[in-house]
Amino acid sequence: MLTAALLPLLVHAGGVEFSDTSYEAAVERAAREDKPVFLDFTASWCRPCRMMDSQVFPDSSLGALVNEHFVAFKVDTQTPEGVQVATKYGISFLPTMIVLDSREQEIKRIKGYRDPVSLILELAPLKEPGATFGPE
Repeated sequence: MLTAALLPLLVHAGGVEFSDTSYEAAVERAAREDKPVFLDFTASWCRPCRMMDSQVFPDSSLGALVNEHFVAFKVDTQTPEGVQVATKYGISFLPTMIVLDSREQEIKRIKGYRDPVSLILELAPLKEPGATFGPE
């Protein structure tokens, strides 16, 4: 069940807008804007990752939340940069999503496929600067 605080997110159009820069540029932007970083670790061979790309990230409610309150960056674990970032965070399972605070400290780890509503419910408490939740 969605709470009243999340209902305004349901009317926003557009899905999650992932930064098309580098990991470092996304982290720098998050620090400038005092927003958490939402990292989506993915690979072309990962079927649940492709399902998230086609069924979850295009969701307008999820997009409203993530685009306003996070800096989103997709980490392709098949590229040199992606391998480095995945190694830095000990990624051994895909899909994995990590939320970092603006100082690159992990505040949430989400492993596996999530539908849009489940992901909204996991991310909504993290949208405020200074939110601290342990990794799962």
